[in-house]
Amino acid sequence: MRKLLWPVALLATFVLGGAAVLFAEWSQYRHSASLEQLMEATVAPAADAVFNAAVWINGEPVGVPTTEADWENVEHGAITLAEASNLLLMPGRLKDVGDWRRFTHALNAGARAAERAALNKNLDEILQAGDLIYQACTNCHAKYLAPAP
Repeated sequence: MRKLLWPVALLATFVLGGAAVLFAEWSQYRHSASLEQLMEATVAPAADAVFNAAVWINGEPVGVPTTEADWENVEHGAITLAEASNLLLMPGRLKDVGDWRRFTHALNAGARAAERAALNKNLDEILQAGDLIYQACTNCHAKYLAPAP
């Protein structure tokens, strides 16, 4: 029995020590914006860069990226959105480890798909990624955004 306790104690020491280091790392970060400010200044414009790249009217794409700079703008919006999703998981912004985390990870996955779509210059993929982003945002807002009075 004693032979079994030694490795367990060692593992527990590493796990607890790692958790302490991780907590110390996270505690170094300070929010520079409220959640609402982060959404308005970062998340919404970055999502719009993706959404605006795949607009169809009467079955025809309009306002789609055509130049390298246009595609780069979509790519940068997607990268910004993916990184902003990480900011939503910071202590003080993390609402819960259930749906909030799940919706935020879905937002990240949609943003990463949009980044790949922009690199591939593929409008259909951007539209699909936009759907993922929209669904993640809609689900989150339905649960966490207070209804307007």
